Amino acid sequence: MAAIRGRVPLALVLGRRHLPDGAPVAAGRRIDATSVTLAVAGGAALVYPLVEGRELGWPAWCLALPALGVAVLGLFGRRQVRRVRAGRAPLVEPSILRRRPYVAGLGLVAQGPSRPWRR
Repeated sequence: MAAIRGRVPLALVLGRRHLPDGAPVAAGRRIDATSVTLAVAGGAALVYPLVEGRELGWPAWCLALPALGVAVLGLFGRRQVRRVRAGRAPLVEPSILRRRPYVAGLGLVAQGPSRPWRR
């Protein structure tokens, strides 16, 4: 819990400094429900086995579900690229993955709070 308390203020400060002030969706455009569904399903398929797997004794589905999650997130990414090419608003702008600080931040989040900050 202490790691979260330290990171939230830091994320807020860095977010105010580096994120754009504009609205995430242009006026008159709706959020793509299919993209939201793919993002949530893919993320849940990655996280749920990590949260519950140890307690359940790491059944086979705990190994298969993250692979499915990666595939679903791949479909999500492909959908976002297609939406941009079609001139429609994506849920996540694919070009953000070309920004080194963003990708480095994803790496830090992916390794979890237990790595370098463990006491």
